[in-house]
Amino acid sequence: VSTQRTGKRRMSTQVVEDFKALLEKSQSFFNGLRDLPQYENKQWKLYYEKTFEVYTKLWKYQQEHRSVLENPELYGMKRWQIGEIASKIGQLYYHYFLRTSDVLYLKESYVFYDAIRSRAYFQDVFDEQSVPLVVKKLRYLARFSLVCLLLNRRTKARELMEELSDNTDAYAKAFGPPDAAEWAVVTRELRNFLAAGDVISVVGKEELPPTQLLDVSTLETSIPPPQSGFVSLQTAVFVGAAANQIRFSEMPLEIFRLTTAIEASTNPEAHQARLPTKHLQHCSSFSKLFVTLASITKELPQENEAILLYVSADGCEQHGRTGLALGDGSPAGGALFPEDLLPFTRWPLCLVLDSPAASRFGSVRSMFGSPLVIMMAPTETPPEVPGPGTVGSLFTLFLSHPLQALCVTCNIVELEADVYPIAEEAMSSVLLAIYKELQQASNLHPSIQAMVGNPVLCNTILRLGFFEAVCRSHVHFGKSEYSPSLSPPLPEELGSSMAVKTGLKELGKVLGTGFLDA
Repeated sequence: VSTQRTGKRRMSTQVVEDFKALLEKSQSFFNGLRDLPQYENKQWKLYYEKTFEVYTKLWKYQQEHRSVLENPELYGMKRWQIGEIASKIGQLYYHYFLRTSDVLYLKESYVFYDAIRSRAYFQDVFDEQSVPLVVKKLRYLARFSLVCLLLNRRTKARELMEELSDNTDAYAKAFGPPDAAEWAVVTRELRNFLAAGDVISVVGKEELPPTQLLDVSTLETSIPPPQSGFVSLQTAVFVGAAANQIRFSEMPLEIFRLTTAIEASTNPEAHQARLPTKHLQHCSSFSKLFVTLASITKELPQENEAILLYVSADGCEQHGRTGLALGDGSPAGGALFPEDLLPFTRWPLCLVLDSPAASRFGSVRSMFGSPLVIMMAPTETPPEVPGPGTVGSLFTLFLSHPLQALCVTCNIVELEADVYPIAEEAMSSVLLAIYKELQQASNLHPSIQAMVGNPVLCNTILRLGFFEAVCRSHVHFGKSEYSPSLSPPLPEELGSSMAVKTGLKELGKVLGTGFLDA
């Protein structure tokens, strides 16, 4: 019996040692993954797969040997330690989603984060009297909130916001730490982010359904490809560098809106088509952005693989030139000037510039014959319309959620439950009318023609055309400074299209507004 006990003890000790080794290995891989640059996608993917493999082994191992590991005489594993492993796995799924846009990984992240909460893995962390441990819980709540936002589970995000707020207050009261004010800011950012996201509400619905992409592939006739062929969207780079942008953590509201718009499907029932690899950069410096673009273009597999570059930034003057301020806005962060983009016009490029200085980039031309489309924000917003400090950028809102953007311009904050789907359908009719005008135009630019073959780029162009049409009809948008611009421009026929004008009037009737009667 004594020999059996000794053998069992030895086996249990070996289980603990193996677990410690796996835990140390997983932490090493996780830290290495975090330190990798955001570019060099192939290298990141390989390292991710190795890291995930280690964490999968770790998770299964602690499940299989839970009784041994929880024995206080052998290891004494506590519930928060299980939660910490689950939280790391949730982070891995989340970061893979950020790179690939594959919502399946985001949903898996949600599963792990939700399990941590439902099983109360972090419930008793304050009893440990450990500041680093409480901070881990706060970070978990913040990350889980962002995952809920990306999945359009705003009700759960509001619950987590209140939980984060309560835990932040308890943290400040229990420990009086120097970073208490920073966590109060995080909570306030989440509250403001949620408030800005709720630009309209629908009676009887807690959450709005996601805006779907208009599917033009089902039309009997569609815009033919140019001689060079349609482009496909390979990579999307999002840069948020505006000084006073609404953001939560390192996710500006504008980037959040555009990324969720890109992930929308043309058919909610269909399996997602291949989505672009994403690179999100908050307050990126010029050098970091330039290196990222150079690395991306090096990995583009084919000539017709396009890049979408979105930059939200303030305008700046440096050395007598107007550009977009990057980094933290200081000279050290650098600035993006029109000529900086010329090397990247070797590849199909769609630029979306959300800045009062965006129009300065309208002079950029493709130096190598590849398709180039530049979407530029207006230089001003009408004083009658809520500003960016309340609802975020109106330009980006039109490109991501056009019906909500229109409601903002018409001071509509609530729609009846039966009105919302009719309004969505009426707006889709306007977008379809814009597409048909492009199809019938005799002088559609080959760059636009090449882009409309991709669902994401096509919808972005159509929504900009919708914004232009709204500006022509809206009583508050009489000045040219209030309208966005496109280079090359959309055909002139679009401005006089009766189908588009009639569609907008019908949409105005559905919404019950007279603002579109100018």
